[in-house]
Amino acid sequence: MNVKTYAKARKLTLKQVNDLCNVVLEQVPATLTETQISRLDAALAAAAEKVAALPAADEPEDTTGAESSGDAMPSGFIAELTGDKEPAAGQEDTLSRLDDSPSVNMVQTNQVIEVLGEDLLRRNVAIFLTHHIKSLQRLSETHSAILSRFEEDIYHQTAETLGRMTRNVETAFATAERIANPQTKEDAQLYQDYLNLVNDFLSTPPSNP
Repeated sequence: MNVKTYAKARKLTLKQVNDLCNVVLEQVPATLTETQISRLDAALAAAAEKVAALPAADEPEDTTGAESSGDAMPSGFIAELTGDKEPAAGQEDTLSRLDDSPSVNMVQTNQVIEVLGEDLLRRNVAIFLTHHIKSLQRLSETHSAILSRFEEDIYHQTAETLGRMTRNVETAFATAERIANPQTKEDAQLYQDYLNLVNDFLSTPPSNP
């Protein structure tokens, strides 16, 4: 799956997906593998779940009289957390609960929230969770198929090895039987050489240590 298709399926812009890839994968691949898709979906689901569990942040009143530029980041408290400013009054408890939430990678989850914004994550939480479940199912099916193929290869190789060993043993027995009952001069000579070898082995005294 290419990045554009992934963005369309997750209701994200191409820029948002590129930023997400940079955070989660540390690169923007031309084509996403099943494993990469699963990692992206897991990051989206984790961020959406955390944001959904928090109360919606109230917009602070503008006491300066300045007009809003409309470019403010939806995740205001995350911006405050990663910037130089102290969190605004009433946001410290929200930040504390976010940071104390269990997560495999809390730093990455916070970065995903910062990149996508709380509003988008709240609106699309069902979409992200659904895709996360589906990606895990596909990944599980892929791993099962690989394991099944591996087992088939092992069985096939084992059967070939046992067959080869059986043929070699049968050939060895046939050769031994032929030499023990020689029908040609060559077989008779081989049988005699074998007897001489056995006699030499039995007549050689053991060496003293």
